[in-house]
Amino acid sequence: MKIGDLATTSFESVSPHDSVASVESRLLAEKHLVVMDGDRFVGLLTLSDTMERPHTLVVDCLTDRPQLDAAADLRSALEVMEQQSAHFLPVFREERFHGVASYKVISDILDRRVQEHKVRLEHYEALRTFAGGVAHDVNNLVMMMMNIFEVSRSHPEIPPEVVTHITRAEDLVARAQRLVSELSVLARSGEVSKEPTALEPFVREHAQLLAEGQDVELSFAFEDGLPAIELAREPFAQVISNLVFNAIQAMGEPPRCIEISGRRVTLDDPTVGGRYIELSLRDTGRGIDEDLLPEVFEPYVTARPGGTGLGLAIVAAVVADHGGQVSVTSREGEGTTFTILLPDSA
Repeated sequence: MKIGDLATTSFESVSPHDSVASVESRLLAEKHLVVMDGDRFVGLLTLSDTMERPHTLVVDCLTDRPQLDAAADLRSALEVMEQQSAHFLPVFREERFHGVASYKVISDILDRRVQEHKVRLEHYEALRTFAGGVAHDVNNLVMMMMNIFEVSRSHPEIPPEVVTHITRAEDLVARAQRLVSELSVLARSGEVSKEPTALEPFVREHAQLLAEGQDVELSFAFEDGLPAIELAREPFAQVISNLVFNAIQAMGEPPRCIEISGRRVTLDDPTVGGRYIELSLRDTGRGIDEDLLPEVFEPYVTARPGGTGLGLAIVAAVVADHGGQVSVTSREGEGTTFTILLPDSA
């Protein structure tokens, strides 16, 4: 987010030669006033100016202030404001006055982002604890059921129709095993070791493995010279599998195409700024309902009939374990793009 996105563009303004007495009441309510000479920006007037320099004309009370560029990131803007002990600073876009930035607004946003990140991590930890317990208990039950099926099949006098029922039951148990596998990955994803991994061949291998026989076209566009990154390979393989599987399911009948790309990026976000490897996966499917979009990474939220609602929760948890973040953009009828950012430590 840029400082220009937060700058107040509707503000009270006064002329350079208004008397201080005429504007003090407005300053009490507005905290700051913009001084304009026609269409030309002259400066900012704050209540502290009038208290520290009690002159008779507004122009006499103006103090020099650094100007923030609308393209500046929030972190650098906050640093300037702290250095200047300024609660308000003017923001310019292409050398034209754009608005006024507030220290409180910026700091509140940063505090909220930090708190949201903390809550999200706590949420994932609680989810892992729950998933681990459920996976252990369900796996024991599943193994017992599979043993019973095997014994039943071996009975010499078992009727053919019973064999049919056993086969159907085995299919259902196989689905339960897949669910247990997902829960197990979620439960232990924070505990496995990471090792340097070349991202492109790793992603290619697992995406192609899942897409094989699915009548789907995969296209890859990875930037040359991407450095190896630290990956927990088994959990991250599940991330690729879940995203590719979701894309295939979302696209319905052929033609179906999934575009996978990777590149280096630099973020200037105040809370998660830095260098990252960006991995994007785009499908040409029906898209995700706008009302569902903010919740797609929550457990048991799914738009697919028969889905467990764990696939994207696993994606988010595993990516968080790697110090990264995942986001989604989608419009109904225009496809969906998942973007993963992984720290670039090279």
